[in-house]
Amino acid sequence: MAHPFHRQAGGKAEQVPLLLKHVPGAFSVYAEPFLGGGAVFYALQERGVLEGKVVLLGDADSALIRLNQTVQRNPTRLAAGVAHLAADMDGMPAASAREYFTAIRDLWNAGAHRSDYFLFLLAASFNGLRRRNRQGQLNMSWNKEIPPRIPSLETLQACALALVGVELLPFDFRRWENGHGHLHLNPDAEEEHARALAAHASGDGSIFLGPEAFVYLDPPYLGDFTGYTQDAWSRDDLRDLIQLASLWTQRGAHVVCTHADTPDFRDLVREFWPEAELVAASERRSINRDGDGRAPVPTLVAVSRDGNDTPRTAAACSG
Repeated sequence: MAHPFHRQAGGKAEQVPLLLKHVPGAFSVYAEPFLGGGAVFYALQERGVLEGKVVLLGDADSALIRLNQTVQRNPTRLAAGVAHLAADMDGMPAASAREYFTAIRDLWNAGAHRSDYFLFLLAASFNGLRRRNRQGQLNMSWNKEIPPRIPSLETLQACALALVGVELLPFDFRRWENGHGHLHLNPDAEEEHARALAAHASGDGSIFLGPEAFVYLDPPYLGDFTGYTQDAWSRDDLRDLIQLASLWTQRGAHVVCTHADTPDFRDLVREFWPEAELVAASERRSINRDGDGRAPVPTLVAVSRDGNDTPRTAAACSG
């Protein structure tokens, strides 16, 4: 069974049952510009909801996309590489293990951008945070696990199967619309998939999200830790995203967006995405080092509405 192969701060595994209620009854392309750990993608894939669909997964963190591409193309080699790194740490005293973690992080920052290094660092970092400084260097802290919990070969192989034919796009969400985000067909894709993909690209090969598209958005939350790339997430970023959500909705796409229940999010949706309905939810946040700070917090799910103010959802799958 495929499931996220690395920990992800703000992952949506707990919210999957709620989010499945907002899957449209019919669509031909699934787009997720903020992949993260991919909990929603894997849930949809395991339930067969994405069978025969064009699937576009993206993230502004190009290292994360490269990691997923490695899983997609060579999970066996990746599993062996990260297992070797974990075995080297096994049995070390805490001080040596910390030095080992720091040494791998320093190698990465010096330009050794190997997927096994990146996966090891995710497994060995506090809550899987992909934290970066303003220079774009990784600066996450060690989680004190000796050795870290790494994904098994079987997990990576299951994820590789789920990623067959999936397009993995390493760019910011704005490039999904402004003509600079171009589709590069997976060389292993079948001819039928290539034709389907072409049907959702504009004349210059850039992405086009409109009728028959289901778009799931899970951006960083304002007020949370936001250093997943060197460019911190801001209210302006969230505004730009909500404006795109409105544009895609007006074209006929079904758009779902999750976010903390904050005045900023409510105000931006009300002003820039009036076609959306807000559904109350909650989730536990794992970023806080203090366990008492991980209690459920209010969240919102913004869902497209049709011209009759009815959310365009259907019971397309069960939990």
